[in-house]
This record gives sequence, structure tokens and C-alpha cells, in this order.
Amino acid sequence: MSVSDELLKLDELKNKGAITADEFESLKKKLLDGEQPRLEKKRRRWPWALLPLIALAFIAFQYGDIGKVPPTKSVPIEKIGKPEQIADQPSTAGTSEPKPTAQDDTEAPTIAADLQAPSKQLLDKVYGQYDQKTACWPAIDDESSQNYCMKLVHAEKITSVTGERVYVLAAGEPVDEEGHPDGGHLTPGMVGAFILENHDGQPEIIASDPKMLIGADRQPPSPWKLIKLGASDYIGWQSTWSDCHQGYCGSRYAILAPYGKGIRDLAHMLTASYDNSGAMSDPNKVSSIETKLEMDASVIDEKVYPLLLTVTGDKNGKKLTRKTWKIPFDQKEWVYVEPKVWPLDDADF
Repeated sequence: MSVSDELLKLDELKNKGAITADEFESLKKKLLDGEQPRLEKKRRRWPWALLPLIALAFIAFQYGDIGKVPPTKSVPIEKIGKPEQIADQPSTAGTSEPKPTAQDDTEAPTIAADLQAPSKQLLDKVYGQYDQKTACWPAIDDESSQNYCMKLVHAEKITSVTGERVYVLAAGEPVDEEGHPDGGHLTPGMVGAFILENHDGQPEIIASDPKMLIGADRQPPSPWKLIKLGASDYIGWQSTWSDCHQGYCGSRYAILAPYGKGIRDLAHMLTASYDNSGAMSDPNKVSSIETKLEMDASVIDEKVYPLLLTVTGDKNGKKLTRKTWKIPFDQKEWVYVEPKVWPLDDADF
């Protein structure tokens, strides 16, 4: 990607509020000076204008029927579109049987033969006709107008307390109008997440987001697996994505889960690993840190379980003592909150 294209991408990020005006100027200067800009990890800003509505919703939830999750309204496949992100409690999409919770290196499960056809029919309705030439479904990000090539990457059937459900994931990389690879280092991948439930013999979408921008360097997170996130059969997908700038490398967790009728990334830039060995010549400044993720289901009626991240490796040339950190879940923001002080608090890549 040319410098002018990178500048346009930075301008889009500034207009979306992903970076501040000062950050835009700093990154712009680095591009013009021939350097590769590095985006700082950002916390999402609190929407103060929505505070009264959110407060009322929170009070109603806390002091209403404790532990009851509002039923999720289904949406016929024919009416699927970009879901409205409403300040609602999560849908109860999930299973009555807990799934394995520890992160591992196994690939995503192979898509069962009986799920291939219905999953492809779903993606036909969401993205339009499958493109045989590029072997994917074309999608366009509404804000940046970037084209993406979406492919079916995960489909899994489970039995929940309310019936049979299917979890479907599509993921894609940026392409140009001819279907050739496009975008730059700052261009994320795209993920489409869908949860369907069988109603009167017909599959209906109960939670979805067809165009989530997530990942880095044109790549979406991979591989994906289902993970039980809390009580009331709250189930979502878990994966990681990585990035590297001038020898500073690392990865972040991605945890996608129902939120009202939509899907939200609960991990929100939570660091999974970090390595600066490619940028440091002084061994006393080299850090190489890994984490292993598990869910803390010790309180079985917790709406969303905390995370347990076991940290190992070296920081600034010194071996870290193996320790498991508890990552709390913020029910107001509906995201996991990274500790202010822990071995990965300054991991920037």
C-alpha cells in the first residue's frame, strides 16, 4: 500500500474515533518520514450521553428478577442486516453442557457435512451470491468502503436449554474490486458471527454481527472455538490475533459473544503474548511473555465468568515467576478489564 493510501486509512481511523487528532498527526509524521507507525492500545471511551439510559437499564437489571436473562427475540434470516447494538443483557445462546475452557493449540473443529449447506445458504442471504471466481462471499465495510472476501470458517451445532442452535462464523481478508489482496498493515480483517435457533422447523437468527472489523495486518483472528463464558448457558467464540511492528510483536485475545441481538468482542484488546526480542540488542531489556487462558467458573451463577490468565516467560531479561492473574468482567461496559499493573501492562506492538 502506498503512503497516500496509508494516510487515507489513518484519516478513516481518526474520523471513526479510533485515534485522536494528536495521534493522527504523530502517525502521519512517521509515515512521511518513512517509518512504520505503531498504533497504541486504546481503551474505549465511555458514552456519557447515554449514561441516563444505561443507568436505568442497569438498575432494572440489578433489582429486577435477579439471575434471569431476558429472552432473545429471533430474526428471520430474510431480514438479517447490520444489528443494532443495544444496551441489553446478553442472549442465552449456549449449551447446557460446559465446553472445555482452557486455551490450546488445536485447530477449529471441522465443519460437519450436515452444516455445510445451511451455513452457505445463510451466508448467501447475508452477503449475497457466492463468487466462484474468488471462492468467497464479497462484503464491504460500510464506513471505509473496503472490500472483503468472506469465507466460512466455523459452524457448530449444539443443544441448548431452549432448543437446537447453530453457531456460524465467516472471516475474510481485504481485497480490491477485482478480488486481489488489498489494504495495508493498519487494515484489520473482518469477521461475521451468527447464532441460529430452530423455530418451528425453520432456522432463525437470534444474535449476529455480519461485519466486525478485528485483527491486524489484513488478517482476522484464527482459529476459533466455542467457549462457555458464564451462567444461563452464555456461550461465545474465542481466538487470538497477532501483530508486529519493527521487532515489537504480540497477540491479543478475541472473545465474541451475544449482546442483545448483536455480537460484542468481550476481550477488547486484552494482551495474550508479547515479544520484543527483534527490537532489543540489550539482553537485559528483552521480554518474551506468554499467557494461557481459562475461565473461572468457581461461582457457577456468575453472569459472565472472570478469566484466569497464567503468565510465564521473561521480562526485561529476568525470568517471571509463574502466576495466574484473575481478569474481572465489567458488567457496565460489558468487557473484560486488563489489570493496571501486571507483566503485560506496558506491552505495546
